[in-house]
Amino acid sequence: MKKHIANVLVAVLLFTSLAILPVLGEEGYSHGAETGDVRYHLDIGVYVVAKVNGKWVNGIASNTVQPYKANLNFPTHIKVKRVMSLAQANNEGINIWNQKYFTNNIPLNNGEPAAKAYFGLYDDYISPNLVAHTIISNNGNNLQFSVDALLKGQYSDYDVMQQYKDRITRTETIQQLVVKDNQTSTAIQNLVAEKNKLLAEMKGINFGGQLNSHEKQVVARYDVVLKQLNALQARPSYKTIDKVIESYKLDEKSFIQEVYKFWGGQEGLKATNPSMYQMMVNMEQGKANLNDEYYLVFIPTVIEYEALKTCDVCGQDRLSDQVADTHCTASSCPHFGTPQCGCYTDPVAQVTPPADTTGSCTDVIKWSEVQSHSYKCSGCKTKTSSSGKKTKYCPGHTCNHVYTYQSKLSSSGTLTAAKPNGNSTTFKSGYGFSVNVNNSIATSQIGNSGACGKSLSKANIKKPVPPSAAEVRTNWTVKLKDSKYTQPKNVALFKGAVTGTTSKFVTAANQLSNYKNAQIYTDVALKGTKQKPIKHTISVYSYGGGVNGVQFCKSLPLTFTINGNMYEDDWTVDGLPR
Repeated sequence: MKKHIANVLVAVLLFTSLAILPVLGEEGYSHGAETGDVRYHLDIGVYVVAKVNGKWVNGIASNTVQPYKANLNFPTHIKVKRVMSLAQANNEGINIWNQKYFTNNIPLNNGEPAAKAYFGLYDDYISPNLVAHTIISNNGNNLQFSVDALLKGQYSDYDVMQQYKDRITRTETIQQLVVKDNQTSTAIQNLVAEKNKLLAEMKGINFGGQLNSHEKQVVARYDVVLKQLNALQARPSYKTIDKVIESYKLDEKSFIQEVYKFWGGQEGLKATNPSMYQMMVNMEQGKANLNDEYYLVFIPTVIEYEALKTCDVCGQDRLSDQVADTHCTASSCPHFGTPQCGCYTDPVAQVTPPADTTGSCTDVIKWSEVQSHSYKCSGCKTKTSSSGKKTKYCPGHTCNHVYTYQSKLSSSGTLTAAKPNGNSTTFKSGYGFSVNVNNSIATSQIGNSGACGKSLSKANIKKPVPPSAAEVRTNWTVKLKDSKYTQPKNVALFKGAVTGTTSKFVTAANQLSNYKNAQIYTDVALKGTKQKPIKHTISVYSYGGGVNGVQFCKSLPLTFTINGNMYEDDWTVDGLPR
C-alpha cells in the first residue's frame, strides 16, 4: 500500500532506546498561545529491529515486546499532563488533527495535511500494541518518556533491506529499458540508411518491363525494411514514458542518500547510529548482505501538555516564551524548594536515576520511575507588557522525583519420594519422586531523590509479575523400549495457583506411567546402595514474569539419596514399578 516510506527515517532508534529530537511542524501551532492552554504533540518514533547473519541483534527479535525511550525538546517550557498512544487518544474522542494547538514531526510536502501524510506514510507499519506509557522526566522544555511496544507492524512489516533490493531491481529494469531504447534508435538509423540506399537503387529500375532477379531482390528487401522501420518507429521511446520514469526514478543510490539526509548527512548518521550507518555504507559499496533483515516499527505517541513561562530569577516570571532561561539556584533563591520561590523550572540539575537492572533474567530486579508533582505559589500577579496588554499569572513549580524500586524473587520447594526407602527423600533408583515449588516476589521502594521540595514515597507504576513457568533439571533421561515417550532431562512442571505476587508449580502426570502418576522417574543406573547410600542433586528452575523488560529466574537445588535399585524388588516389571 505504501510505496515510498523511506523518507520517514527521521530519528531512527536502533535496537535500544536512544534519544530522538523532534522536528516540530507548524500546523496549528502558535508561540503566542496563553499559558495553561492544553496542547498536543504527535511524535512518530522509529524502532529498528535487525537480524544479522541469522541472529537477532542484542537478542531483540521481531514480534516481541520491548521498552522504547524517547527524549524530546520543545520550543517552550512545558508541563506534561500525560503521554499516550494515538489509539488511546482516538478512543477518548480526542481528534488531535483538529486541535487548536497541535504539532508533529511528520515530514509534510507543500502544505500537505498532517493526517493525510500520517495515514499515507506510517499507518500500515505502526506497532499495534503500545502500553505502559511512563513519563521519565519533564524538565524545562525537555521530556523523556518510555513505552512498551510490540515490535511488528499492525498491517504489514516494513523491511528496509527489501526496500533496498526493490531499488536494485528498479535500477536494473530502467537500465534494461535504456539499453532497449538505444538499440531501437540504432536499429532505426540503420534501417533508414538502408531504405534510402534501396530507394536510390530502385530509381534505376524500369518497373514497366520484366524485372531481373537482382531487381526483384531489391524490391522485396525494400518492403521488408519498410515494415521493420514502421514497427520500430511505432514503439514508444523510453524517454517519453513518464509513468515508468516516475515509478523507477528512486534507485538504490538515491535511496541511500535519502536515508543519510535525515541525520544531517553521512557524518550525522555515523555519530548517532553507528550500526545503521555501517549498513548504509555496505549498501553504498554494494557489499550489503541481502540476507540480513532490518525492520522499522513506528511508534506514534501523543503528548498532552501545557506551555509554561519561565523565570530569570526566583519569583520573576517572563512574558515571553522565547527568551533563554536562567535556572534558579539555592543561592539565588533563599526559599528554594518552597512555594515562595515561584520558578517554573527545576532549580537544580535533574537527578540521574541509578542504572536499571539489565540482562535476560535475574532474581532481583531494580528499576527507577520518575514522577512529577506541581504546586502554585500563593497569590496571583498581573503584568503589563510594553504594548499595554495586561496578563494575569499565578507562579507555580513542578518537581521531578526519581523513585527506585526493587522486586526480589524467593523460591522454596520440596522433593518427595513416590516409594520412600527410609525417609521422604531416600529411595531406590528407578523409582520416581514429585516436586512442588512456591515462588513469591516482594517489591519495595529502596530510594528516592528529587530536584526540589520533599521527596515523597510513591507506589510503583510498573507492576512486577511472578515467574510464569518452572522445570526440574536432571542429568538423565528415561526411555522404555515399548514406549514412544521419553522423559527428558528437563521436565516441565504444571502451573498451579497464581496471584499477583505468587506462583506455584507441581509435578505433572508422567506419560511413562501406566496410571499417569504425577512423578519424575530416576535413572535406574544412579549410584547408591544400602551399604553405601549416595546423595544426588537436581535443580528446580523458575523463570518468566518480571518487570521493566527483565524476566525473573532462579535455580533451587533439591537433594535425594539413592540406597539401592528397583530391581531388588520383585514387584517391578518392564523397567518401571507396577
